[in-house]
Amino acid sequence: MQAQEIERLTSGLNEEVLARRLDPEKWSIKELLAHLWITQRLFLKRAERMLAENHPAIDPYDPALDPDFPRIAARPAARLLAELLSERAAFVARLAAISPADWSRRGEHPEFPHYSVRFLVEYMVHHEAHHLYGIFCLRSRLGLLP
Repeated sequence: MQAQEIERLTSGLNEEVLARRLDPEKWSIKELLAHLWITQRLFLKRAERMLAENHPAIDPYDPALDPDFPRIAARPAARLLAELLSERAAFVARLAAISPADWSRRGEHPEFPHYSVRFLVEYMVHHEAHHLYGIFCLRSRLGLLP
């Protein structure tokens, strides 16, 4: 459902509007979209590692230190959105196929002592909701609610 909300909140806006920073220190809608795409891929990789390995080490992610972020954020927003949505469908299908026991498989994350597949998915949902609120607020400030 959040994937549809990402699509709804980014619809009807051209590339210039999506890339516009209303505050020089805060991300644009397009940068938030890029961040959601990057973190979705990161969460899927983490889940796959926890499903394949016993207690893999999970490194924290800091977007400010991601050397690929500027390049990814420069891609066309329509392409970012299309890839995010298609990869989300694959991620959801992957999660639907795991066993009940697999939801409890764990990784070792230095910030979260009880890091399981279940925790990862819930964390992803809350993380994304936070950024969806940010996109909503940016659209509101632009006077361009969908």
